[in-house]
Parts: sequence; C-alpha cells; structure tokens
Amino acid sequence: RQFVLWFHLDTAGYELHRIGVALADTTAGPYAFAQDLVPDGLPSYDFTVWADVDGEGYFVRSCANGPLVGYFAISALTDDYLNVTEGILSRDFGGLWQREGFALFRHPSPHGKVHMIMSHTWGWHPNPLVLYRMDGPSFSDPRWTDLGNPTGDLSSFNSQPASVVAYTTPAGLTYPIYIADNWLHGGAEGLADASYVWLPLRFTSDGYGHLDCLPQWDLNLPFVAGGRIAGAAL
Repeated sequence: RQFVLWFHLDTAGYELHRIGVALADTTAGPYAFAQDLVPDGLPSYDFTVWADVDGEGYFVRSCANGPLVGYFAISALTDDYLNVTEGILSRDFGGLWQREGFALFRHPSPHGKVHMIMSHTWGWHPNPLVLYRMDGPSFSDPRWTDLGNPTGDLSSFNSQPASVVAYTTPAGLTYPIYIADNWLHGGAEGLADASYVWLPLRFTSDGYGHLDCLPQWDLNLPFVAGGRIAGAAL
C-alpha cells in the first residue's frame, strides 16, 4: 500500500498546466516523483482528486478559465489512482465565471448524494461559493442542482474550498467539515503563511447546506448555539 499525491506541475509563468504524481509509504513522505500527465489531453488548472465510499476515484479540474468559455471536466481514476481512464465522464460550462477550488463529499445521511462545493475564478479575490448536488445516476450523467452560496456572504468569509471531510462525534452524529484556505490573513510570511478555515457544514430539511461564520465551535457539538440545536437536520 502506498499514498498517492497529485499536484499541479507548472512553470513560474504558469505555462504547462500539467499534473504531477508522486508516491510515498506514509502520508508525511518523503514522496518520490512518479510521472507527469496531461489527463485526457486537456490542460489542468485548479483541480482535486476524490475517492468515493466504494473506493472509485475521480479527477475534477477546470480546463479553461475564460468568461463564457470556461468549463470543468470530470474523469475517473484508474484503480491504482496513478492516472485517469480514457475519456472524460462529463464537463460543465460555468457561464460568465468558471468554477475552481473543488471539494467533493457525500451528504451524511444514509445513501447520501454526492455534493461539490466550489469557488468562482476571480483571481486571488475572495468570492461567492457555490454548492452543487448530484441528482443524476453517475458522474457520466450528474444532473447537478445548484444550491447557491452556503455562506450567504459575497466573500465566503475570505475562504476558498480545500476539502470537506466527514467527522463522527462520540454521540454518533456524522457531519461534514468545510476546510478552506484563507488567502488574506496569513502570518508573518504573508501568502506563504496562509491559514485555514474550519467550519461545520449543516443541512436543513429542504436539502440546502449552510455555513455560519463562527469564531469558535465545538467539534463534538457543532450545531449547538446558546444551548439549542441551530437549525440542523441530520
């Protein structure tokens, strides 16, 4: 068993738009470079890789970032996660502004649907997030439903999605944690010191997801506010 790391492989001038793959025996490394890829012959800008609950892996990336012509594409990974299978599964044109900062996860309910949270491509400027729900049968026919911006904030609390991970409390509540980059509030080294935002993602009975701006919260009591449950439907 090895850990597989995918990374954006490029020049300082951002000219290659390639993917690098590295391997290690532990998550902390050291990682050994394995290969570089141009998956499906398409340029890869911002991207993520994600493994579903059945172990199937997927590669999601923006392939063009221009207004009106930008789109993101989804491909399946090979069983060893070292490459993509032949041909993209689907692509989605973002309209005026393309999407990036992809983070996929499943709703915590039994047989929960796949969701994907993303940002828009506004350079380094914080912008509204968008949450998609997959209502189709597969990534070949995803039938995305746009659930809007779960933060309700135009700058999304100065955050851009990095990952969404599931956590189960000692009481048995499983819920998603939104983990994001905060590019504006780094440490002494500025951007290189950029910090993370961790927030509990709650779903209401209408199927919409919500992120609240919380200066602090309890990992094991994520939706408790003032001694009561704050609108969660899990």
